[in-house]
Amino acid sequence: MKKSSLFFVCLLSLSAYLQAELRFATVFGNGAVLQRQQPVAVWGWADPAAKVEVAFSGQQLSTNADASGYWKVMLAPMEANASGQKLAARSGSEQVSVDDILVGEVWIVAGQSNMRAGGPDKPNGVNPFYQTPADAANLPAIRVRNNYPNVSLEPLDDIMPEFRKKTDWVTKDDLSGNLPIPYYFARILRDKLQVPVGLLYLAASGTNQAAWMSKETLESFPGKGSFPNFYEQYLAEKEARLGKSKGAIQSWEDFLKAQDEWFESQNGRWPGRGMTYVNYPTALYNGRVHPFAPYGVKGVIWHQGEAGPGGPYDQRLVAMFRQWRELYGQDFYAIWGTLSKHTKSQPPLNPAISGFYRSGTNGHLRRALTLFEGDPKVEYVELYDLGNDDTHFTQKAESGRRMALAALDIAYGQPQTYTGPRIADSKFEGGKVFLKFDHVGEGLVYRPSINGISGFFVQDDQGQSRWANVEVLSKDSIVLSHPDLNNIAYVAGGAASNPHETLLNSDGIPLSTFSLNPGKVRTGKVDQPVELVKFESNPGGKINLHFSHAQQEGYMFELRERRAPKGKTATMKVYVPSEWQGVEVVQQGSALPLEAVVEGENRFLKIEVAVNGGQVTVAEKGKLELFKGIDRY
Repeated sequence: MKKSSLFFVCLLSLSAYLQAELRFATVFGNGAVLQRQQPVAVWGWADPAAKVEVAFSGQQLSTNADASGYWKVMLAPMEANASGQKLAARSGSEQVSVDDILVGEVWIVAGQSNMRAGGPDKPNGVNPFYQTPADAANLPAIRVRNNYPNVSLEPLDDIMPEFRKKTDWVTKDDLSGNLPIPYYFARILRDKLQVPVGLLYLAASGTNQAAWMSKETLESFPGKGSFPNFYEQYLAEKEARLGKSKGAIQSWEDFLKAQDEWFESQNGRWPGRGMTYVNYPTALYNGRVHPFAPYGVKGVIWHQGEAGPGGPYDQRLVAMFRQWRELYGQDFYAIWGTLSKHTKSQPPLNPAISGFYRSGTNGHLRRALTLFEGDPKVEYVELYDLGNDDTHFTQKAESGRRMALAALDIAYGQPQTYTGPRIADSKFEGGKVFLKFDHVGEGLVYRPSINGISGFFVQDDQGQSRWANVEVLSKDSIVLSHPDLNNIAYVAGGAASNPHETLLNSDGIPLSTFSLNPGKVRTGKVDQPVELVKFESNPGGKINLHFSHAQQEGYMFELRERRAPKGKTATMKVYVPSEWQGVEVVQQGSALPLEAVVEGENRFLKIEVAVNGGQVTVAEKGKLELFKGIDRY
């Protein structure tokens, strides 16, 4: 046997004890997952100009380090392998290795806190609930490579030495309980593809989009005032804000000095904790995205937007993903989700359109898909119906399910229904508007809301507004009309802070918000004399009303207050539709005492509701069973 072959057969048990320049990039830790079915880059550092030999899974490659010591080889495409193998390298007398390397599917996880905050693994009573089959055995591993703070205003070739203490990928065995979106995403991919799944976890809480973008990309967007580009503008804004702080660190340079001192002493907490430093433009791109390029990946899942920044988010998102692809040298997939709705508001009874601070960002997130100009490797999933105005919404399991189904559909050739109906075509004909949708699954499902409200806002060329009448024409088409409107000029569907959810696909996902002919709409304050739920008396504190679910037969809400004393209640007045033949009100299954109130033509009930006592259901008599098991937020 040749000596070179013998080297790759023997375990390199002494490598950990050798002091040498040779090393792999930090991303290649024990337990790493390599991307299957495509060339895979393996790289690291050695002495300048030194010959480096790399071995993995029967492949033996060699190259020479450049003048800076950087080296890279490309492994030929491999099929999935759930049995751990050794990745080894040597250069002269130096040798290093990492163990338990798998081959499967690798996805980058990026964005802000909703990619890290967890949610329960339980059904919400509305959408299909996914669980790994109980009889599943010997399932491949799910591995996670978490990142470290590592922020920089200059691109880093690798994680800073001070953050390389924990380089192993962690196997996630328990995929139940309270988990963030990516774990639910990975579970479904693992189950459906039957291969190991690796998550390159880059997401960081409270982060803005500009922090994830390269300097050159940000510089391609115009700045305001005297600033030549958006990078210079945003950097100045961050420096100015930091300069007004009361702490000892009042500039990026101050932060770098404090960080160097912390690296030396390791006393106390890293001085960059918090949102200030991670939100400098390019800080996360340079410190989290750039160091791991060109690691082989299938794609990236992204959820971000609450932290902005304002401006052309849609254009920046497209530019960001395209630049990441260029950096990694791979035309990988990109899947992102919309932001959640505002349940402190309620579905309006009078025809109206409304929005809140997330509405604009959601418009950008939806429009970004069209800016990719037919790129088959990008997609968004509608998550508007899953959350509420709490930043960290709880429906992470369903969010991960939708992202995973989108990946199965566009990246793995397994057709799925993963997002709500989207407008595909429209035709205005006087008093009628014909609409066609895609993403309908087995077909559109239309169910009117309270008072028969359709949720489709229409307005004529004179500014008269109505809830449209809806007729389902086929599995993917409807027609809107109203007898009062002879020439409809504007249409909007689901265009409210908390919309009526009336048009769904066969999987129960409501349509993606849309509007047609926005230049034609005449906006103004719409009188809403009647609300479905309102406080009759408020005992003080900061009680939040969350309106969670509405349909023709009833609706649901709850009262929440942080640190509310046990037993605290509030008196509420709830609306009773005129067509209901009797009414029942329960909180967490227990009937509440009712006091009937009539105001003009409207019927109400006074009820006493426990704060933090769970969901209240107001339903037509005999219809409570329709709401059993529904717990959306």
